[in-house]
Amino acid sequence: MEGKKRKLRVRLGWPVTGLGLAVIALALGLLPLDGSNLNAPKWIIGMSGAVFVIGGLMMLSGEDTRFNNMMAALLLTGLGLIGGWIGIFGADEDFSGGLSFLPEAVNISLARGLFGIGALICLLLAAYAFKKQFE
Repeated sequence: MEGKKRKLRVRLGWPVTGLGLAVIALALGLLPLDGSNLNAPKWIIGMSGAVFVIGGLMMLSGEDTRFNNMMAALLLTGLGLIGGWIGIFGADEDFSGGLSFLPEAVNISLARGLFGIGALICLLLAAYAFKKQFE
């Protein structure tokens, strides 16, 4: 069973890592990108790619390693930064959905608050992970 899990991790780890590298290449301008419909700065797009690369590397390296612990801390930091940016700087028109019985302005504020709370949780978990990594 363990061999099957490892094979699956490797099969998924490479494509996830490759996808992340492609997104980073887009953010760096190494691949063509139509910037007219971007809803975030390129550093956020690059950070999103980095999250995929980190996740892919974690899949490839296996479980319960010091490397994976550090990668988890970096992944949580990236997710926290992305969520924080969305919560603070995301354009109102980019938020959709919400609760149908609430006005749109309330739904946007609710979305910003939830992104902010999620970002804060990720950053607190990252701080704890870094603390444990360097103890």
